[in-house]
Amino acid sequence: MEELGGGLNNLIYRDKGFVYRKKLDSDPDFFSAINERKTYALGEGDIFPRVYRYEDNGDYVEEYIDGRKFLSAPTAGQLEKLGRTIRKLHGYKSGDIGGFYAVRRLKYYENHAEGPYLDKGKVDAAVSVFESLLAKYGTRPCHNDLVEGNVLETPGGRIVLLDLEFAGTNLPLFDLNSVLSENGIEDPDLSKALLTGYFGRTPSKEETSEVLSLSPFLDALWYYWALLRYKATGNSAFLAIAMDKVKAFGIHSESAPVL
Repeated sequence: MEELGGGLNNLIYRDKGFVYRKKLDSDPDFFSAINERKTYALGEGDIFPRVYRYEDNGDYVEEYIDGRKFLSAPTAGQLEKLGRTIRKLHGYKSGDIGGFYAVRRLKYYENHAEGPYLDKGKVDAAVSVFESLLAKYGTRPCHNDLVEGNVLETPGGRIVLLDLEFAGTNLPLFDLNSVLSENGIEDPDLSKALLTGYFGRTPSKEETSEVLSLSPFLDALWYYWALLRYKATGNSAFLAIAMDKVKAFGIHSESAPVL
């Protein structure tokens, strides 16, 4: 089998038309193989690969998708298609899929990462923004980790989402901000393309502001997550993520839109 790169929390191999994921011990207090499998079932063969075998520990065999990553340098057309794909995911009925528990995660990661700590007042403000939007929009099935390696465009132009390790019900705007903040997409025209695809129309100023206002929350969440993973593994890749996130938090927390 050919080992595929790109996974920090898993070992991933390819054999002909199949991909095999060996689940590594990561985020044990939150990872749910049940959540992941049930979310996959919502869109298998459409927005997700088909899963042929799924074990209780999170190991699985799925179809190999011939596609290319594009979020490091996306076009407006690709982001509009991604927006439509995310809308499809959020349109599925959540059923008994468990939650992502974003605020609980942030506090857990912060308490166990042992610093260096972000400005508490700014973190509290970011949490307040998240909770106010959660009260307004509620939760939907979400991917919650739309980074470069988890989004593919097939030769036929279909967008496929991979690796649902963090999947669970969450504030739907979280996924939209994840695309932008986690991939360093700052061009307003590209942001507009993503949201146009998602809403099916040109987004309002309020909708755009709401999505962008979540950046400090995601920065803080993934900063403490990365610190905790570095503490657990000693893998310098996690430290590099933490350094990127603390820098982004400093920028986004000063420039976050006022809701």
